[in-house]
Amino acid sequence: MSKPSACLLAMFLILLWMPRALAWNLSAELVTDLPVQVGARVDTEGPFGLRLSTSLGFMPAGYVDLINAVVVAADGYDDDTAKLVRSALKNSLVWRMHLGWRPFSNLGFYGDLGYGLVALGGGVTAEDLITLASGISSPISDPTGARLYSVSSTLHMLDVELGWQWELWAGLRLRAAVGFAGTVGAKTRVEPDSLPLLPGSVDVFSRSAEDYLDDIYTSYVFTPVISLGVGYAFF
Repeated sequence: MSKPSACLLAMFLILLWMPRALAWNLSAELVTDLPVQVGARVDTEGPFGLRLSTSLGFMPAGYVDLINAVVVAADGYDDDTAKLVRSALKNSLVWRMHLGWRPFSNLGFYGDLGYGLVALGGGVTAEDLITLASGISSPISDPTGARLYSVSSTLHMLDVELGWQWELWAGLRLRAAVGFAGTVGAKTRVEPDSLPLLPGSVDVFSRSAEDYLDDIYTSYVFTPVISLGVGYAFF
């Protein structure tokens, strides 16, 4: 190939790629990432199909039940631990962030890698449930054995997602994806709901319960994720 022909070919390829190299897209959507969150998501796509998205939502108690059902069915932990996990995670705030790539400008296929933070949820749990789930001996803290504990957990999750987005009409957009998320770090707080009679004994019990739940999360809370979003592309 002659030098002028090579230059013309190079210019043609540059012109072919230029619109995508300069293009930016921004969209917002309502999304469910089953069984992680229900919320809202913002997506932006920049030069050459590079993608960045972030979402904010919450984890309904029913979604925690789905995670538990999968783990219990796989003999990861028992029903008592499932109840404890539900109490610690229900209605948590969920923030997720993804980086990805849509390789073909004329197709909706994309791939993302992401991080998720699950926090600020939880509830009140009876001492006997913690004992049954973890096997930790109950402290002699209340003659009735009815002491309550506030239990909440923070999870750090990594995930991978493969999806497809469809441009429907007048900016309306539909997105569907499948993925897999796993817990890589956890921090649990177990605190007595009232002043204990034996603070030292209760403190040891609480710390042991925290360690038990943190180990459960990082060992077993791994789940497939099915995502569906409906939104609007601003440009």
